Amino acid sequence: AAAIGELPADANLDSALLFALADEAPSVRAQAARSLGRRRAVTAVATLEAATADPEPQVRSAASKALGACILATAGTQRASGLEVLRRLAQHEDPVVAAPCLEQLGRLGEKADLELLAAALGREDAETIKAALRGLGGRVDAIPAMVKLLDDARWDVRRAAVDALAACGPPAHASLAVRLKVERDALVKEALEAALAAGA
Repeated sequence: AAAIGELPADANLDSALLFALADEAPSVRAQAARSLGRRRAVTAVATLEAATADPEPQVRSAASKALGACILATAGTQRASGLEVLRRLAQHEDPVVAAPCLEQLGRLGEKADLELLAAALGREDAETIKAALRGLGGRVDAIPAMVKLLDDARWDVRRAAVDALAACGPPAHASLAVRLKVERDALVKEALEAALAAGA
């Protein structure tokens, strides 16, 4: 399954990977999903969506990530339906499914997803929040929502918020400078200083 992911486009090979998604070994199913994503196999969207309900977390995660890559290669009505799949899964209660979908929606850059990504910043799970921040990174219109996370109790969430805001450039500098005055975690402070220095 890993080797097939490196080979040139071929419908028969994609079919082999789709077959491997039903393998009894979770590691094979996960690798099949990763290879389908690498190949951007647009015919695999429906099967990958089903794989996000796999009992094994590694398979659910790989399938969610692969979905975004496949949808990126689609157009027209196929892309629209694929985006709806990602949006639905981005709201899944399982962070293993939701986080990759949020990040992929951010990469796809649809303006319509700004509200969904911003809403995910209010979730309890840190990995989901960080994925939403990565998805929103550089989106100046999301600065107010991201700034709130600079006060989060978890250092890793604050660090992710700094990185996302740093990608917004000068419009976020005032908020980053305010946080720098009170930040005590060394890693977050380092990120704040780097972000402000880059914009100096």
